[in-house]
Amino acid sequence: MERKLDCMLCAGPNGDDSARFYPVFADLVLACSAMNASLASLSPEIRDADLRAWKTDYLTLSPKKFPTIASPTGRRPPPYGPSARPR
Repeated sequence: MERKLDCMLCAGPNGDDSARFYPVFADLVLACSAMNASLASLSPEIRDADLRAWKTDYLTLSPKKFPTIASPTGRRPPPYGPSARPR
């Protein structure tokens, strides 16, 4: 907990805000861990298809309807951990 709060303080929020944001941050970390574990548990074929969906599905959406996905920030690959990436 000390390290997470210290990271949050370095990111900008003051002490009170960091303590208030901590539960949300902890939930986000747990959710991302669960997504990585789920992806890693898939067969290689299904995992590859899931990772390809970012390019074939999301990046072909209408930029007018989904401007954030169409922006340079949205063009980053999905945030999966190295252990979940196909080899």
